[in-house]
Amino acid sequence: MSKRVFISYASVDRHWVNQLAEALQQAGWDAWIDHEAISGGAEWRTSIVRGLKTADVVLFVLSPASAASKNVVKELSLAEEFGLRLVPVVKEPTQEGSDMKYQLAGLQRIPFHDRPFDHSLARLLDALMPPVRSTAEIRVVPAAATGQRPLATPSAPRPLAPRPPASRPPPSRDPARDPARSPVRPSQGAAARRRRPPRRRRTGPGIVSSLLLLVGSLVVSGVLIFGVAGVPMPAPLANLVDSVRGAVSGGDAATPDALPER
Repeated sequence: MSKRVFISYASVDRHWVNQLAEALQQAGWDAWIDHEAISGGAEWRTSIVRGLKTADVVLFVLSPASAASKNVVKELSLAEEFGLRLVPVVKEPTQEGSDMKYQLAGLQRIPFHDRPFDHSLARLLDALMPPVRSTAEIRVVPAAATGQRPLATPSAPRPLAPRPPASRPPPSRDPARDPARSPVRPSQGAAARRRRPPRRRRTGPGIVSSLLLLVGSLVVSGVLIFGVAGVPMPAPLANLVDSVRGAVSGGDAATPDALPER
């Protein structure tokens, strides 16, 4: 991976910048500074543009001298135009000019003036590393553009599908156990029971009627027997016959003597 850093600074801070560039090179970074990269006959402006185009990140040294330098402002503008990341470090606290406030807006400064150099250098090395891209920013390159099959990219886990409802057991073939095959469904059972005619219960009058029929049969049999034999009926039987005749004729019962003789 390319690790080339372009250092933008003022010439007054050259000694301190050389110390910083040496520490970056020991950490594996290729530090580009103008007074070492430009030879005697090279054009300075062309070399600055070439150094910015080949850089991965721009390190801006903020100091009173760099805040007042027009060349530093131009370098910041070119870095923004080329889409380079900008990491500002504070060599000396100062107020940024209006020309560079736009480029530095929202950027976190790494101070070197109020803490040990090694401590600030460790923070600077972390800030120089490219940010880790999230999986949401990864895009699949079309196969037609590369001539190869695209690699699978990690994707967010899919939500679990809802569990299907439990299936009902198959219907039984026995009509007595399967309500669907029963001739009378559960919803119709109550109505069917309500439509059935009520059973007749034997009550007291029924028993009385049976007894009266039995007594009547006995009376008729006694009358026939005594009438055929020509023998007078006993008093209890005669009274019973009178009672039966009264019940049948509505009270106008005849006496035993009025019965026809046979």
